[in-house]
Amino acid sequence: MKRLLFILIIISTYQHSIAQSKRIDKDKLLDYYQSQRYVEAADYLQNMYNEDTQNPQEIRQLAYAYVMAGKLPEAEKNYLKLYEQQPKSLPVLFSLASINVRRGNDEKAKEYYQEIIRNDTTSFNAYKGLAELYKGEDKKTMDKKMSILYKANKLNPIDPDVAFDLCETYFKMENLSDAMKVLDTALVADSTNLRLLKMKMPIGIATKNYKASVETGELLLKYGGSSSF
Repeated sequence: MKRLLFILIIISTYQHSIAQSKRIDKDKLLDYYQSQRYVEAADYLQNMYNEDTQNPQEIRQLAYAYVMAGKLPEAEKNYLKLYEQQPKSLPVLFSLASINVRRGNDEKAKEYYQEIIRNDTTSFNAYKGLAELYKGEDKKTMDKKMSILYKANKLNPIDPDVAFDLCETYFKMENLSDAMKVLDTALVADSTNLRLLKMKMPIGIATKNYKASVETGELLLKYGGSSSF
């Protein structure tokens, strides 16, 4: 009996040492990524690491590989393991938010963006991502979206995407003066941005600033864009 137990211990130790001796071939992994063979990269890492690994570096590598391979359920599973270990990690929260957006779970994505904002009230990307998830046209949704976009715009007033979305929201809510202020600031940084110029035209018409609208239309034609909104 003692002899059998001793043999079992030896076998177990040997198996553990074999598992521990596995080393990632960084050149092979890099080649997978550079040639965009993401599924192969994910399969390779999956075979190299234990399924129940708690090593943060290994979990992070697996999660990233699964994201790139489009295996979102597996990616989310691994990021959730990281989340349990590092609940305030902003990169982990951003990854979970992004995965849920791609999987169509907007409400869950909102929760992760809101958690990021609770941990970092200056996170422009969190406000921007959160605002994009408010898609309704009812007043309550529009008010919420406007509030989030306003905070994002304050953090980065020259970001064209946020400026456009905020202006569009202001325009729909007939807040034309604030819409024009946001536009003018963003256009100072990017005077040939066709999306912003197209947004400026209907605002100019609505405020009866026809001269500015004509000038904007001429700029659109000059830069190759349509003068129609």
